[in-house]
Amino acid sequence: MFGINTDDPLCKPEDTSYTLIPNLSYFEFIPTEGGNGDVVDLADVKLGCSYQLLVTNLWGLYRMRIGDIVKVTGFHNKAPTFRVIGRENTLLSIDTDRTNEEYLFKAINRAKLVLESSDLRLVAFTSYADISSSPGHYVIYWEVKAEEEDIKDLYEKTFLECCLVMEDTFDEEYMYCRSNEFIGPLEMRVVDDGTFDSLMNLSISKGASITHYKTPPCITSEEGLQVLETNVVARFFSTLRASHVLKP
Repeated sequence: MFGINTDDPLCKPEDTSYTLIPNLSYFEFIPTEGGNGDVVDLADVKLGCSYQLLVTNLWGLYRMRIGDIVKVTGFHNKAPTFRVIGRENTLLSIDTDRTNEEYLFKAINRAKLVLESSDLRLVAFTSYADISSSPGHYVIYWEVKAEEEDIKDLYEKTFLECCLVMEDTFDEEYMYCRSNEFIGPLEMRVVDDGTFDSLMNLSISKGASITHYKTPPCITSEEGLQVLETNVVARFFSTLRASHVLKP
C-alpha cells in the first residue's frame, strides 16, 4: 500500500484520488510529457500533470518504477493527491489509433453498468490488439460471474450491447479508423471461471511477486494468450456498422 483515499469513500474507482503516505516509502516522479526524464520530488509535482511513479523502500535497498501513471488531481492540506490513469507503455494500437489505459478503463466501466443491469458481475479483464487478420481489431477478454445462474447460460444481447458501449467510448482517432475500415469490429471473448487465476499463477511461476501482481490491462505474452484462448467459452463482435461509427 502506497496511499489512502482521502476523498469520498463511495466514489467510483475511476474517480478515486489517493494521498501518498511518505513515511512508508520515498516517492519520486518522472513527468510523462516534457521534463527530459528528470526526476521530480513529491513536493514539486504540479496540479494537472501526469507522472510515472518511482518508489524507493524505507531501507533504500530498492528503487523501482512501479509502472503506474498518476495524475495530480488536487491537494489534501499541502499533500498532493493522485489518480491512477494508466500503466506505462500500456495501449492498444492497430493503425494510427492509440488507446491508452485511461480510455480502456472508461470503456470497461461503462460496459460494467450494462452487465450489472443483467445481474452479471465482471471478475477480471484484459485486452489484446489482434493483427492476425486484416483489418486488425481490439479483443477484450472478460471473466464474468452470474449472480444466480451458470455463466454458460450466456446473455447474448447483453454482451453485444457491452461491445457497442465500449466502442462508443474510444477516441476520435479510433472512430476514424473504424469508419474507414482500418480497424475491424471490437471482439469480446468471455472466458471460463478461474481463467484469470491461471493467468496469475503463470506470472508467479515466471518470478512475479504475488503481493505486487496486477492483472495486465493489455496482454502481450504468448503463454498468457494461450491460457486465455484455451478457456474461451463465447465470442461476440460489435455490430456497429463502420459507416455509422463517426459521431455527428
